[in-house]
Amino acid sequence: MAHSLSTTQYQKPAPKFTSVDGLRTLLMETYGFTYSKSRLYKLTMNNEIPHIKGHGGRVLFPLADIFKWVEGGVDAQDNGVKKKDGAK
Repeated sequence: MAHSLSTTQYQKPAPKFTSVDGLRTLLMETYGFTYSKSRLYKLTMNNEIPHIKGHGGRVLFPLADIFKWVEGGVDAQDNGVKKKDGAK
């Protein structure tokens, strides 16, 4: 008896973590916030932003926690967040 292959295509699961560069892009495109890399690293150093240390000490940001962090009320003044239009 012959078996047919499923016509359902495999979809890659959505990522659960992002890098510093990915986070900068996400925050700009989704929320209009701009952060420098150094500012994000400083936030991680002070445990002010959700993050983990990945393989080789690489800093990774769990996306679900980042969305909660932003939507929970990131203080633009304290966290150095700038809107696209330049307003703080």
